[in-house]
Amino acid sequence: MPQGGPVDPPPAPLLAGLEITTLFEDSAGRIWAGTNRGFGYFDGMQYVPVRDAPVDGVESLFEDSRHRIWAAISNSALVVVEPSRTTVLDTRQGLPGYPLYRLLEDTFGSFWVSSPRGLLQFREGDLADVLDGRRSKLSLMHHALDDGMRTIECHGLSQPSGSRDRYGNLWFPTAKGFVEVRPRPLTQRQPPVARVEQVAVDGTMVPSSSETRIAAEARSVEIRYSAVRLSVPHEVQFRYRLNGFDPDWVDAGVERTARYSRLSPGLHSFQVQARDAWASVATRLRSISGNSRCSIRRGGSHCC
Repeated sequence: MPQGGPVDPPPAPLLAGLEITTLFEDSAGRIWAGTNRGFGYFDGMQYVPVRDAPVDGVESLFEDSRHRIWAAISNSALVVVEPSRTTVLDTRQGLPGYPLYRLLEDTFGSFWVSSPRGLLQFREGDLADVLDGRRSKLSLMHHALDDGMRTIECHGLSQPSGSRDRYGNLWFPTAKGFVEVRPRPLTQRQPPVARVEQVAVDGTMVPSSSETRIAAEARSVEIRYSAVRLSVPHEVQFRYRLNGFDPDWVDAGVERTARYSRLSPGLHSFQVQARDAWASVATRLRSISGNSRCSIRRGGSHCC
C-alpha cells in the first residue's frame, strides 16, 4: 500500500437498506434490479425506480419478445413496463390471490407463470385486450396435477426460477423436481355448446321455454346451464350475462348456475357461453363461443 498518498474513498453503496432479490440485463444493456421494495433499472450509476409499480417484493424479472419488462410480484401481481406506460395486473384482472414466481413466454404466443399452486397460462391476444382496455380480465388457464405435474408447488427461491431451452421448451423447478412444458401451436376443435337447462323461481322449477313469465312479486331467479364435453367435463368454463342487468360478462369459471334477485320489470335476455379449459399442457385454449339465450320478463318474465 503506498505510503503518504491519497486514498480513494470506497464507493457509496447502491440500494442501501434494500434486499436485492433478482438482477436482469435487458436487450438494451440496462441492468434491472428487483428488491424487497419494488424494482427499477440503473442509468449509469443512478438507480431509476419504476414509480407506478407496487412497493412489494419482486420474485423475478423478464423481457418478452416485444421488449416489455415484466416483474412477478410476491403479492400476486404482474407488472408490465412499456416505454409509454406501466400496467399492474392483479386480482382485478383475474389473477389469483397467491404469490407469482416466474413469467416466461413461449414461441406460440402464450405466457406461463409459476406459482405455489401450479402453472398459469394466458395468451398474447388476451393480454393486449386487457392492456388496451378492450376487456377487463385475462382468460387464465390453470395447470396442475391433472395435467401431468407431480406437484403443484413450484419454487421461487432459486434464480432463475424458470427458463426456456433452445428447443422452445419451458422448465420450472418444483418441490418434486422440474416440470417441462412443451408448447404446441394452437389446434382447433369445435367448442362446447352452452345450453340453458332449468329455471327456478323462488326455489321452484318452472317449465323451460324460449320465454318464461315470472310474477312481479318473485324474489329470486336461478338459471342452470351446462355444456357437453365428455373428455374433460369438469374443466369446461362458462361466462354469462343478463342484458339489462349485468353491465358486462360474468366469468363463472366451472360454476353452472346464475342467480338473480329482485329483477326490475321488463324483458331481459340471458346469454351463456362455454369454452374448454386446458386438458393438458399440450392443449391450447379454445375460442369462447356457443351462445345460448333466454328472455326473462318481470311483471312478466321469460326464460329458455
